[in-house]
Amino acid sequence: MSEIVEKQEQKQEEIKKKPKIWIFLIIGLVILFIGGISWFLGSLVIDNFLKWSPPEKLQETLPQSMIGSNSIDLSAVQVERGENIEGSIYPVKVIGRAVGDQKADLLSNGDFMCQPELFDPKTTVFYKVKLENQSPSELYKVEWPDGTSTENMMIDGWWNGEGSNKINLPEPFDVIVYNFGCITGWSHVLEITKDGERWALYTHVYDYNFSDDGKTLYLVNEVKQQGGFAMRRRIIDIDTKKAGEIPNLGCVSPWRPALWNGDRLLTYAEQEYGVDYQHDICIWDKSANLISRLSTTTARGASNEGYLAEQIGVLPNDPNIFYAYTHKDTNTCSLVLADITETNSYKSIDILSDRDYPSSYHCVAPEVKFDFSDVYFDRGILKYEIWSEDKK
Repeated sequence: MSEIVEKQEQKQEEIKKKPKIWIFLIIGLVILFIGGISWFLGSLVIDNFLKWSPPEKLQETLPQSMIGSNSIDLSAVQVERGENIEGSIYPVKVIGRAVGDQKADLLSNGDFMCQPELFDPKTTVFYKVKLENQSPSELYKVEWPDGTSTENMMIDGWWNGEGSNKINLPEPFDVIVYNFGCITGWSHVLEITKDGERWALYTHVYDYNFSDDGKTLYLVNEVKQQGGFAMRRRIIDIDTKKAGEIPNLGCVSPWRPALWNGDRLLTYAEQEYGVDYQHDICIWDKSANLISRLSTTTARGASNEGYLAEQIGVLPNDPNIFYAYTHKDTNTCSLVLADITETNSYKSIDILSDRDYPSSYHCVAPEVKFDFSDVYFDRGILKYEIWSEDKK
């Protein structure tokens, strides 16, 4: 009997020593949970970094080879009238100068996208620090007014280090861009100098773009006023500091970069109610006067949805002609020309067929490089080349 009891006690002791399955299950679930949270936060950081990345190249593109070219006489291309265009949706539709949807600017609570409420390069303390196993390998640490500090600022660049994205303005002007980045997004501070002395300081900047000649600045930033901070959208003459206010229309978004084409500024935003890839586009002159408004179907970037992937702009010889290279139907990539002084005058030139390029991405790849130097709405020669990335 004592022998049986001894064996039972020995068996119970062995069971105690064996690891229990439910313990491993709990540990596994905890690991999966932590891993899921880490993946979510990591993807959120990467997603925001891509969406809010400063205007600098994130990675080198693959080498390209020209695989075709062509030229077209514009005088031979028939003008299409809006009322005669087949299909319920045409890639480009000129609306005119409608400003009926102007919205009131909402006051914010002062969330300045990772930068101090008061950042002045002359008085704010900041210094460069090395980062271990990170990209970029160094950033500036900024001392905040509450005594804390963050390593989240770089001057005239980001991924490729300081000065990698330096903007050159015509003499006697210069600009230094202080980029702030964190998990919630990006913001900037612009310090403009004239003959080495400060000329202007713009803080809490969400978006900015200098004109091709470097004499005009498109600026979206938050400005303090009674009751809080309000977002302002302006076109500023750098020399005179004279600013034209852009109204808060549906075609203007602080999260979408504006495009300069000569003396014209193009702003855009996704339409709240419309088909996929439908965008509301406005064209402005340097005095912030609305020239025209259009509805355009065009694709955004795959990794960075803040940027348009397909080509839009105005002709260099005639800024009253808008162009968009996009899908005219489900299979054809076309260059559409629209006379923005009229509401129903278009031209469409078919360039590529998706059937010929089954691996194409919208009307982005293969890349089409247009030569608009001799292009007008009613005449001229359109030249273009087709380029494709070399496969490794």
